[in-house]
Amino acid sequence: MARESVAAKRAIPILKEAGITAKVINMKPYKDPDEFIKALGAEEYEKRIEQAENSFMFEIRLLSEEYDLKIRLERQNLQMRPQKNCYSSQRN
Repeated sequence: MARESVAAKRAIPILKEAGITAKVINMKPYKDPDEFIKALGAEEYEKRIEQAENSFMFEIRLLSEEYDLKIRLERQNLQMRPQKNCYSSQRN
């Protein structure tokens, strides 16, 4: 996981706790806004702000990169079977 992802993951819950809705800006390959703006300019930075990813989707994307979210039943050799009712209609 990239450094900026670690920083964003740390900051998101803190901001949520404070009641602030966060979005995550993709500044790759630069490490901070100053470096980004010096290299690509303020206009490009504003475009990235407009394209910022909401914090929930950012966290989901990180998880999907870390884990295979596709469940393949044939690979797992699982069979679909009906669930048994855990509630009994009989009373003691």
